[in-house]
Parts: sequence; structure tokens; C-alpha cells
Amino acid sequence: MIAADGRVVWLRDMVTMDCSNPDSPTLRGVMVDITERKLAEDQLRKSEERYRDLVENAYDLIYEHDLEGNYVSANREVHQITGYSREETSQLNISQIIAPEHLEKAREMIRRQLAGEMVTAYEIEIIAKDGHRVTVEVNSSLILKDGIPVGVRGIARDITNRKETESRLAAQYAVTSALAESSTVSEGLVKSLNVIGEALGWEYGALWTVDPEQNVLRCAHVWNGLGSGRH
Repeated sequence: MIAADGRVVWLRDMVTMDCSNPDSPTLRGVMVDITERKLAEDQLRKSEERYRDLVENAYDLIYEHDLEGNYVSANREVHQITGYSREETSQLNISQIIAPEHLEKAREMIRRQLAGEMVTAYEIEIIAKDGHRVTVEVNSSLILKDGIPVGVRGIARDITNRKETESRLAAQYAVTSALAESSTVSEGLVKSLNVIGEALGWEYGALWTVDPEQNVLRCAHVWNGLGSGRH
């Protein structure tokens, strides 16, 4: 209803019928002012909408999964980075997203949280739908219901570019050191190939030199992921 001063007032009307006189039944009602409660509910609704909007449009990956690792919700950035649709994500488990060699680390972090430990940010790799890998930095916390853990809420940031930059800088430093420690150019080139392969995670690398007498390229050194080489 509208009050005399123009304010909107929310009322709850509770009505009963008095049939003590069958020839003239009457209605009896009580109206309770619930304006403050309605305003509080409206503020809560708006706050929840703002929260959902912030989560959905965040540049970080925000997700929730149960204690078995089944995804319950994920924001737009999760779908953007992984390539999985909202419907596909809801059918996935963390074991299908996290790279196999990083899965135990993620599960260990959950176990530590369940044991009451404070877990800091940690890095893992996830695998997108098309197979490419993304390095993320994860901060997670338990979801509690009546004080009992029922799931995990996580915020992950794509740090792939940062890690690649760090690797390139490490490789540049390693090459400089290798050249400075080498007595010949050939020795320096071989050492450089080795440190570049290690720093950038190559599976295979080869050093080719020009044979001036035959005017052909010759393989001078081969490097593989095990770190061994041959001349």
C-alpha cells in the first residue's frame, strides 16, 4: 500500500471468517508491516545478483566441485579457457581436467584442507578440450554446510604466459653462463643447446653446422628430453 507520505508499505494480511452468526458472517483481519523484511530481501537479492555478475565476468577461473571432484559450477572464464561448454563441464570430474602428473598434487591439497591445514596457492597444469595445456595458480577453500565440508571452491589464474616468460629468461641466463664458461665456440654452442632444451622443456633439439669444405650442413650435436647428447 501507499502511505500518506508517499512511501510504499508492504503488509501481510491475515484474515479469518467469523461464522458464529450464520446469518451475518464477518471477516476479521490483522495486517502486519513487513516493509523492513521486504527491503532486506530486496537488498540481499541485489547483492547476490552483483556477486553472480562479478563471478561470471571475472578474468579468473572460478569453480566449485564436490569432495569427489565432480564439478558443480564454473564461470565463463573456465569455459573460455578449457573449451568445454557449461553442460559439458557439469559432467566432468577434476581427473578429466587436471593433467595426470598434477592430479595427485591437487588431491593432496584437498586432503590437507580437510585435515585443517592452511593451504597456500599452488600451481598445476590443466588440459583443455583441444589437448593444449594451461598452467594455473590455484587458491581454494572448503565449502561448508552446517560446519561440515561438502565441497571445494577454487579461484585459478592462467599464468601460462608468465611461466613461458620465466622459462625464456632462465634460458637466456643459462646460455650466457654456458658461453662464458666455454673455452671454444663449439663447446659453447653445445652447452647452449643443452641448457635451452632443459629450460624450455624441449623433447628434442639438434645443432647443425656448415661444413665449409663440402658446403653442406652436418649434425654436430643432438639433445633429447633425457638430457643426453651425442656428437
